[in-house]
Amino acid sequence: MSLSRPHLLFSLGLLLALLVLHAEVADALLLFPQVLAMALLVSLATLPYLAFGPRFRELTRYSLLALAVMVVSFPLALGIWRQQDQATHRRRAQVVAALEAYRRQRGAYPDSLAQLVPGYLPQLPATAYGLLRPRPFVYQRRAAAPTGYNLSYYVGALTEAHLSGSDGTWAYDD
Repeated sequence: MSLSRPHLLFSLGLLLALLVLHAEVADALLLFPQVLAMALLVSLATLPYLAFGPRFRELTRYSLLALAVMVVSFPLALGIWRQQDQATHRRRAQVVAALEAYRRQRGAYPDSLAQLVPGYLPQLPATAYGLLRPRPFVYQRRAAAPTGYNLSYYVGALTEAHLSGSDGTWAYDD
């Protein structure tokens, strides 16, 4: 099957849209609707062609292209999520280091992360999850917590990460 310019533009546009969606949502739960869409595309690609013959060749071609693009987007989404995890881990380490530096200098933790800017952090920190609207770190100063504060963020797939001890251990609750 050769690809014409409209087919190529359709494929690249769909791939770009899927990658932006994967980066924005950053959630494995996104894969379920995508798998359902793939099953629908297989039906659209085969049933009309089998039932009505060559008149539906163009619909079959676009359906097969969309299916191929979705399959290609899966490993790309995993790479995007891996990069988002790594960047978020670096950022959370910077937040913890800034909180500790603040406490050493002032004798107590700040009331909010905004108090770390600009003296300890260049800008208010956020996770790397979400392309258009990054998910924030959630901070609460709490004397009863092992660290003196609670720091958490939404990881995706209905899971939250939170600093669980003064040793810097992170726990994941789902």
